[in-house]
Amino acid sequence: MIFKSTHMPLFTLYGRIFAPPEFVKVVKGLALPSPLKNYGLIVMLASAQRVRKKPLPNTVFWPDLSSKGSKVVPGKGEMKYPEIVIAKKTGYGEFCGILIPNPYPNHEPAHIGDLELWRYTIDEIHAAAKARPVNRRLAKVFWRGACQNNEWQRQRHHSVNDQRALNSIGLAKGMSTFNIGDGACAGDFESGNRARLLAASLTVSDSKHFDVKCQILDPPQNFTCIKDKAYAAELTQASKDVLANSHIIEDRAWTLSTDYTKYKYLLNLPGKTTGSYSRNLNHLWSTGSVVLLWDEPIVEWYYPLLQTGVTHLVVNRSTAAAVVDRLEANPAEYKRLVAGAAQIDKHVMSPEGIAEYFFHVLEAIRHHVRYDLVLDDRKDLLELLENTPGACERLVEWKVSSRMLKLKHPNSPAREAWDVVTKGKNVCETLLGMKSDTPFYQF
Repeated sequence: MIFKSTHMPLFTLYGRIFAPPEFVKVVKGLALPSPLKNYGLIVMLASAQRVRKKPLPNTVFWPDLSSKGSKVVPGKGEMKYPEIVIAKKTGYGEFCGILIPNPYPNHEPAHIGDLELWRYTIDEIHAAAKARPVNRRLAKVFWRGACQNNEWQRQRHHSVNDQRALNSIGLAKGMSTFNIGDGACAGDFESGNRARLLAASLTVSDSKHFDVKCQILDPPQNFTCIKDKAYAAELTQASKDVLANSHIIEDRAWTLSTDYTKYKYLLNLPGKTTGSYSRNLNHLWSTGSVVLLWDEPIVEWYYPLLQTGVTHLVVNRSTAAAVVDRLEANPAEYKRLVAGAAQIDKHVMSPEGIAEYFFHVLEAIRHHVRYDLVLDDRKDLLELLENTPGACERLVEWKVSSRMLKLKHPNSPAREAWDVVTKGKNVCETLLGMKSDTPFYQF
């Protein structure tokens, strides 16, 4: 039955969110709870309800929140809930999981999952874009981010950042599964950092077209595990070029989201942790610039709505300069791509678009599994929970506080306000305390 599983389920019931007590933990020394993605998912679900002004459907799923997908198989006699993930590194075919929006629409971790604050961010970007017409933008490919490595023991000047990264995914100090040895070639984990390295090397060889720089510069240097010798040689040379020109490539200054509107071409590169999605892409659609995706098989929830040549273009180290030259010579094509990206911004990546997709996915799960037969009658559900040993204690309500939303200036104290997630009563106590005439959301 639905309560027999070693996985941590998340229930949405009558506009409330329930999950195991250990779903979110407060880790000593961290400003925000851990795992941060779990915290962000709760915030985003609550925010979606506020945006749509209606409760989420009654359903249950397993928030794996993987950026790769999963091949997890249930144990004997165990129920596996429908699984949700935030990206699939190798495309749709190999791994399981229903794709949902990643909980990082905003760059600031404190604002994770909050769709109303996301609206404020994109409104700022829209205003900046309107103030910078195309003829006032630099005809360069722009990107900023961390250029690091997964050769964890070779760290030099960013060990604090690495420990924060480990903490953010809930791993204790010294217990990382990525700790693979002193300077060892990191295999597939390094694919995102290798892409970032190759892109940064373009700035060394062609600064006319590229402004791809690294806020943290410590790229991979060991490529001995790569079977493609030509690719390994290309990476080796790129690493030497980038490190030899660190004074050009390293740019530690923070770039505001609004500053992206200074450039005509905005590049998205794979993430640095596992080489999957990068949250950098979320805001690029709203800038009024052309979006360039690095040639990788990564997919996110809205990728079926993207169309190469309409919403964006795909580039790699060999093609990027020619793509820019072509668009500079063809203003009509450039304009069409900007318009296509604007459609993604308006209809997909808006707070309304993200919230609508959440409702669509949870309704589809509910309909497919027929959770309505179990979850829609509060009295019957309460009886089932009470008669199942340990079920009441297995789930607690996770409450999200109200926030200050009068954000008038980027440096306003109100901008630092964020959702506070707190642990409430267990599911049985909560259901018992609900009034009998509480309206139920029907599929």
